[in-house]
Amino acid sequence: MGAGGSHSTPGGPEWLSVLRDAATRGKNRVYSGVDRLRGYPWLRREFARRVGHPPQLDPPRTLNEKVTWRKLHVRDPLYAVISDKVALRGHLAAVLGAGRAAPLLTDLLGVSDRPTAEWLAGFGTGIAIKANHASGWNLFVREGETPDWETLARIARHWLRRRYGVRKQEWAYSQVRPRILVERLLTFPDGRLADDLKFWVFDGICRVQQIEHDRFGTPAQGIYDRDWKQFPLRLRADAGVAAPVPPPARLEELRALAEEIAAGHDYLRVDFLMTESRFALNELTIYRGSGMNRFVPDHYDREFGDLWTLGGLR
Repeated sequence: MGAGGSHSTPGGPEWLSVLRDAATRGKNRVYSGVDRLRGYPWLRREFARRVGHPPQLDPPRTLNEKVTWRKLHVRDPLYAVISDKVALRGHLAAVLGAGRAAPLLTDLLGVSDRPTAEWLAGFGTGIAIKANHASGWNLFVREGETPDWETLARIARHWLRRRYGVRKQEWAYSQVRPRILVERLLTFPDGRLADDLKFWVFDGICRVQQIEHDRFGTPAQGIYDRDWKQFPLRLRADAGVAAPVPPPARLEELRALAEEIAAGHDYLRVDFLMTESRFALNELTIYRGSGMNRFVPDHYDREFGDLWTLGGLR
């Protein structure tokens, strides 16, 4: 079994986990509210700790600063829709048409706000279990594995009691009704999870292309410009810079789809999953790295920020 994000099993009896989760939700709401009233001192310190310098938000200049500004100031109802992994499917159909959208989506096997071991086990193996109201809260059950379904169900119910991104002021997730979805797992023939291919779209034009291999194993990433020239850059402390690879066979087709999906947004990252034989939309990202994803070297943070016109700022 593989996992990503917050997947530790709550300890003790479940009723105790319910109480702890309720206390954590209340504490995070209070901390978030106080931080907002005080001008976000905690968020600014956390930004500086992760990125290496305090944020400049009036006006924001770097990509991280602009994502942070978006978190604090933009309340577009569409953000809640595209941050919801269930509602996103309907949004994609509205943008592309149902006929074009369907082949871009992994098979949705079920949705529940009361997941049980029996419900999960009914889908068999070769599945991805995801929280629709978060980023990275995933569990993967590969073909032929024999998981502890009760443990997986407890983790899923734990997710439903949690609220993602509250302390980091990620507003869109607070508008999503928590549910658990189960999708067919997309893998390579050897069982390795699909690669991630991410298009950074600015005002309808893809300027940056990102590929990640074996994200939950031994991760490596490559960041490329539109012409597939690699930047000497990494975005994850635990990931190496992948050796240059040829562009994926259907790169231009996927990039055109990303630009169509992102039309009307000043900045949106469109994320696909990709194997040798299949690709599928994974998610649309509005708060990339919560605006606290350090660039190494850091001058790329400003260079990519310059690509994003935010509220008339350049």
